[in-house]
Amino acid sequence: MQQKIIEKIRNIQKDTQQIKDTELKYHLRSELSSLQSMVQHSIKREFSYFRHITLTISGATGVILFWRGIYELSSQNTFLKDPHLSLVTGLTILAITGLLSKEFITVPAKTQHSQTT
Repeated sequence: MQQKIIEKIRNIQKDTQQIKDTELKYHLRSELSSLQSMVQHSIKREFSYFRHITLTISGATGVILFWRGIYELSSQNTFLKDPHLSLVTGLTILAITGLLSKEFITVPAKTQHSQTT
């Protein structure tokens, strides 16, 4: 009888140890998963920062090369070699597109004058 009781106690101890091991494994797995998530988030944030810088530099380079090409083409054109003619042509293009009035000529807002009597 004592042998059976001792055996049952040992089985219960094994079962509780297995439960504790399972809970510990689950806890360690969740901690490891949380740590991996934090590391992945940190790496993504760093790559996003470098990606932003790379795209900014690429975009700036593209704009500079585009305007350099415009400048070089206009300097090769005999029609645009004269600075006065180039100025008039540029102003005409800006006026036709509407950019002249939007960007360079500011119209003051209408103000209502209060009448004092």
